[in-house]
Order: sequence, then structure tokens, then C-alpha cells
Amino acid sequence: MLAHRLGLVPLISRGAAKGLRYTRDCDCDEGCYYCMVTLRLKVSAANAGYRQYMAITSDMLEIIPSPNTPQQNPYGPPPELGEEERDIIANRDPDLGQPVGKGDPTATPVQIARIGRGQEIEVVCKAYKGISKHHAKWQPVSAVGFEYDPYNKLRHTDYWFETDAEAEWPLSSNHVFETAPDPSEPFDYNAVPGTYYYNVESVGSIPVTSVFEQACDIMVDNLAQIIQSVQEETGADEEEDEGFVEPHVNGGDGYEYGGYGGGGDQWGGGGSGGGGGGGGWGGTGMSPLRR
Repeated sequence: MLAHRLGLVPLISRGAAKGLRYTRDCDCDEGCYYCMVTLRLKVSAANAGYRQYMAITSDMLEIIPSPNTPQQNPYGPPPELGEEERDIIANRDPDLGQPVGKGDPTATPVQIARIGRGQEIEVVCKAYKGISKHHAKWQPVSAVGFEYDPYNKLRHTDYWFETDAEAEWPLSSNHVFETAPDPSEPFDYNAVPGTYYYNVESVGSIPVTSVFEQACDIMVDNLAQIIQSVQEETGADEEEDEGFVEPHVNGGDGYEYGGYGGGGDQWGGGGSGGGGGGGGWGGTGMSPLRR
């Protein structure tokens, strides 16, 4: 139960795409600075009052050095490090692995357990990078919603109503971005949606804008792999780009994106649930850390 609660504590995972390896890509045996973040929970209720309980929260988690942590050097990383290790150090966020909201008086910490007088908890957690396809604890967002055609010009939706559909089904806030339909215009049966409105709620581990940008990068990478596989199967000349359409990350004017940040990261570590050994870092680098 304790491991499950720890695993669902959201951890800051900014920069995890380039600031941390997947464990499968690391040469270490049991985790190191380049593929995990180590945290410790050590709390004692020796001074708790009689019949009173002490709440153990995510604010009590402390980051401790992982194996092979580079020594502080004012002149830069040690010269014996490889190029990949240097890139990880350069892209490592200084708050990577910290519980979301720690130190913020306006944020409510996650309660992990309660202990009574004379009890104590001491745990070492290992947070690894992962993707939400493998476990929800690595999910960087808690909710995603989208909408198109707020005026229902395409008539893809039939509204159930009692007396007046317009009064009983108010327009969404996205209608301000579009022009109201003209009732005298003929209906276009060939019209298709061109603008989509997204609302994304982050758990706090990764900013919403980073989640969206990394998702686009992952989609482009996946499309490139499909194109390469088709070329290999069909024997197409890679130099020929006839009929080849390169995917564009920029959606152009047809895309509207709005989101708001959530309250936490997702990590899972040392046997913990809820996020995964290293947080909600997704896909090719979008999943958060989890214990």
C-alpha cells in the first residue's frame, strides 16, 4: 500500500526527454544518475501526542544522490564523460524529480500515510522514466478534451431539446473564434472541419505546452518510420520525393490549442506505483518520472 501511494506522487519531469535515459538504454545494473532519480522518505513520530497521528506527505520526500552522480565542477563536466552523458547533464532540469508543489504554500501535498507515536517510516525510492502506455503512473496529463465546429455548421451533432435548442444548448467559449453561420446560406454537404480546439489538464509533471510539442514530435517520428518501412518494402528510391508529403508539426491556422496546468507530476520509483519508476514522461520523451 505504501509503495502504491508513493508511486502515484507526481514528480517534476521537465526536460526528462533529454535529461534522463530509459533504463533499457543504460549500461548500469541497478540504476544510476543518467537513468533514475533517487528519493528518500525518513520520518519519525517520536514527538507526536497521545492518540494523535502524524500525516506523511509528499513534501517530506527528499532527493538524494544516485550512483555515478557527476561531481560538481565549476569548469564543466568531467572530460572522461561521453557526448551522451554531457548532453544529459546539460539538459537536466535542476528540479527534476522533486514532488510537484513542494515548497509552494498554495499547493496541497499528497498524503502518503499516517503514523502514530513511536512509529517511523524510512524508504528509499527509485524514480525511472517511462510512458503511460506501460503504466498510468507515467501519464503526464489527467484530462484531454477537444471540440470542433462550435456552431454545429456541419450538423454532425443532433441536439435533444424540449422547446428551444439554442436556449437549452448554449454555445461553448470557442465560438468567439469563428463566424456565426448565415441561415440563408445553402448547406454544404462536402464541408469538413478545419479547426480543432483542445483543452489539456496536466498533472504538473510536464507543462502542457511541452506535452503538446513532444506529442507532435513523436507523431512525426512515427510517420517517418512508416514512410521508411514502405520505402523498404516497395523498393522505392529514397532520393525520389515524388508523391512524398513531409509532415509538418505546425498545424497552421487550422489548429487552436489551449490548456491549463494541473497540480502534479507522475513518478513511480523503487517499487512504487502510480507513475512508474520515474514519473510521467511519455513516449519518446514525454512521460513523467515515477517511483
